[in-house]
Amino acid sequence: MKIQIIALGMTDQSHRKFYNTQDMGLGRALADMGHCVDMYSFIKGDTDETVEFAENLHMHYLHSKSFGFHSLHSCDFITSDVDGVIVFSDNQMNFKQVRKVCQKNHVVCLPYIGALGSHNTSSLKKMLLDILIPNIRYYRKMTVMAKTPNVKKQMESEQIKDVIVAPCCLDLAAVHEDYEKEDVGKLREEIGFKENQKVILFLARLIDEKHPLEMLDIFAELSKKDDSYRLISIGKGELQPEFEKKMDDLGLRDKVYRIESIENSQVWKFYRMSDVMVNLNRVEIFGMAILEAMYYGCPVVARRAPGPEYILTSGQDGFLCDNSMQISEYVEKLCNTPEYREEIVQNAHRRIMQDFTWKSTAEIMLKTIEAKQKDIK
Repeated sequence: MKIQIIALGMTDQSHRKFYNTQDMGLGRALADMGHCVDMYSFIKGDTDETVEFAENLHMHYLHSKSFGFHSLHSCDFITSDVDGVIVFSDNQMNFKQVRKVCQKNHVVCLPYIGALGSHNTSSLKKMLLDILIPNIRYYRKMTVMAKTPNVKKQMESEQIKDVIVAPCCLDLAAVHEDYEKEDVGKLREEIGFKENQKVILFLARLIDEKHPLEMLDIFAELSKKDDSYRLISIGKGELQPEFEKKMDDLGLRDKVYRIESIENSQVWKFYRMSDVMVNLNRVEIFGMAILEAMYYGCPVVARRAPGPEYILTSGQDGFLCDNSMQISEYVEKLCNTPEYREEIVQNAHRRIMQDFTWKSTAEIMLKTIEAKQKDIK
């Protein structure tokens, strides 16, 4: 098959090295299955670029007009010889254009959805965007792919009837397969930590929804009980000045390793050297960092949210918590009982390899495209 994958949001090419991107993971899986895959991302400027990853796998960076994060490309690259278009569309304005071109050329169009509403943090802008972008109306007339069961449930509440769950996954081509051979003590030594210390990883932007200030409160309480606790904080955002000040006010500066970003090819080091990863986002839609942590043997302790609740089986391959006290309790349990931690680690890795690799999601996409082709041709 000839498949196109479109990420409608505007892209900064330099950011791709910091993230395990979903379009690339899905594209690789489809190409590995023998299909011809072209991926499209939209950028500012006036120059296009194509990157060849394999003879049947290409990424096209196309310059485009935009409205904020919303690309406004004509999408004239969608031609009648294409079998199916998979669109990371959510609430993107230009989905209307993609759908129009697909219909014109009798091409199967599959929107791939992680959220129905706007992500804008301004309540007024969010309300206006939700009104102005009519994607829900289009989705009601289509087969739609949902990234989680929770998203499917939201869609069905909006009278979107034909919804299929196709989970986001880990791109195994992008992982460091030999991570278990890497010496934890040496990795910790590189950042000034010791092998016998208890290391917590907080991999999150410093914004309200990630609750970084709460993370410092949790860490401060743990440190009062046990001076060997250390924190790794990776991320930046509007709360960074407050985060830095609170670190100093709580006397934690010497116990926290801070960096603003890390290339995706190097992030495995921090999962490997950490005893546990904490996620405090109460509205986490999915959580690629959770998948990565589980793969690399770093147990996850997370606040309850749609993403963690879908991925984790609490007490078996990670922990789901209702409050900060429970977060602390499970962090302590994992850091102080190595045998129990190892059991969680093994269960988590097994869960990823069985249920969260892109090959299974690619198969769902292909099956759906084949079925829809019969309807439009």
